[in-house]
Parts: sequence; structure tokens; C-alpha cells
Amino acid sequence: PIGDWSKTRVREHAAALGLVTALKPESQDICFVADGSYRSLLKDRFDGRVRRGPIVDESGAVVGEHDGVAMYTIGQRSGLRLQTAGPAAAPRYVSGIDATSNTVRVGGPERLLRSSCRVEDVRYVAGRSPSGPFKAKVKVRSHAPEAEALVTPLGDRARIDFDQPQRALAPGQAAVFYDDDRLIGGGPIAADDV
Repeated sequence: PIGDWSKTRVREHAAALGLVTALKPESQDICFVADGSYRSLLKDRFDGRVRRGPIVDESGAVVGEHDGVAMYTIGQRSGLRLQTAGPAAAPRYVSGIDATSNTVRVGGPERLLRSSCRVEDVRYVAGRSPSGPFKAKVKVRSHAPEAEALVTPLGDRARIDFDQPQRALAPGQAAVFYDDDRLIGGGPIAADDV
């Protein structure tokens, strides 16, 4: 949205002005790379530093090999090339990434749920953090629904306790706090568990 205009209204206005962007499809991935592949960009820019490594399950057993931890994201299911126990094997998702040990961890969908997280480098629209915990609607992905949560300010950080567990919270993803449609603030989800 732009101001109080919805995306639909903006597209209609762009079409009325004859702008080509009115018909451009939405980007669900990286949009500033020529071929749209962030994997190609990383391999080209960081050749030699993107190393293959093990994919392990919850028990620590090696179940595959990854192309470099930077190529994966929490919640990813496709492109994992896992050793399976046949076509009826339960789906597995990236549930953890450890860049230090160059390991990708996979598990069932239940391993993606988290009831809380910590946010770093929090910025508030008011310029200062609220004096105590507050209820807010929190968005952790642009297309995810808002989730009710208790936000506890901790200096330039915050702890978020969700009313309902959230799926695939990933370090570096933005967590944005709202009071209805009024932006309160936000910051990137921290890499460590709360």
C-alpha cells in the first residue's frame, strides 16, 4: 500500500496511467537480480566460500548433502535431495541452519513451530521503546497473517511471546509490531533461541 491506497487501487491507477508495472507480477523472491536466482548470485559473488555440507535429521543422522548453508531457509522443503525411506516418507523441512558447523538440520512440520522469539535492533516509530510489555499484532512475513503477541521491550531488543505458535520463524526476518493498522516498530529476528 501507498498511504491509505490499497495495492489494488495502486495497480488500477498505474493501469489508467499506462504504466507497465500495472501488469507486472508480484515478486515472491529476490527481485533485483537479473535472472531472479539468489543462489546464482551467491555462488558467483562468494565462489569458494559457499561449501557443501551435511544435512542432518533431529537425531543427528546424515540424511543428505547441501550446496551451502546460504542456499537454504527455515521452512524450506523443496530442493533438499534427502535420502528417504521410499515415496511415502514423511515430508521434512529445514528446521535449523548452523553456519559455524556448515550444517542444515531437517525435521517434520512440528519442528517449525515457535511460541516466542527475540528481535534485535528494534526501532520504534515514536523514537523510544514503550515503558513495559504491550500487546500487538506482529507480522513475521509479508504475506503471513498478523499474529497476536505480547512484546516485551529489552533496550534495543524485544522478546515476542505469541498467543499461538508461529511457523518457520527465521533469523534475519523482520518482525513488525502493529496496534491495529498503526505501525509501532520492529526489527530482525535474532539468530539465537529465546
